[in-house]
Amino acid sequence: MSLHHVEIWVADLESARTEWGWLLGRLGYELAGKWAEGFSWESVDGTYLTLTTSPNTVGTEHDRRRPGLNHMAFRGGTRDKVDRIMIEAQKKRMETALPRPLSPRGRRSPLRRLARKQCRV
Repeated sequence: MSLHHVEIWVADLESARTEWGWLLGRLGYELAGKWAEGFSWESVDGTYLTLTTSPNTVGTEHDRRRPGLNHMAFRGGTRDKVDRIMIEAQKKRMETALPRPLSPRGRRSPLRRLARKQCRV
């Protein structure tokens, strides 16, 4: 058995699409579906991630310290590829669980912590 899909309810669908779309594209996911209330991206193994909005959504901010999803971890490829994605995330001002790219020796590079509330990678 394996993971089939993940559905994330969002308060701002267009912001979520912009913020997640670039990352999922870099990780090999392709936009597989689009409708008025959501988007889905699918990986080559068939696993997919859906971002959707609902009139039943409560609140507008996600807090990973509350019950529910704390974070999602993706396999990003080589260390160099992951570092490039992390640098791009910084430019997009996204908050990440790992605050900085790793140097070739596995040490933290001098990039500062990212600070965006909408999308946590």
